[in-house]
Amino acid sequence: AEPWWRTEAVATVAIDIHTGRVVSASPSWASFLRESADWLVGKSYAEPVGPEALVVADVVFATILELGEVTSEALLRRSDGSAMPFEFHAERVGDRIEIAYRPLRA
Repeated sequence: AEPWWRTEAVATVAIDIHTGRVVSASPSWASFLRESADWLVGKSYAEPVGPEALVVADVVFATILELGEVTSEALLRRSDGSAMPFEFHAERVGDRIEIAYRPLRA
């Protein structure tokens, strides 16, 4: 069976490794954040990360660049201040980091 991040139903985002900015976002990822996909493009990868998790996000970003991929959990901060726990799988593909997300089940 395929790993969960290879299914078509997952929310995805791609980040430019040089700028740290979102270059594409799936509508499902945008809806998790309660934003539009167009609004998210060009934003920093750190924007949906709460300030308390920014250091960890930076370490994860560097780890992906070094190792090529990471699977872990995170808490994404929505623009309305609410938060949602996610599982993610991120891998470097050329000059991008492609990330698949799925909500954690309570």
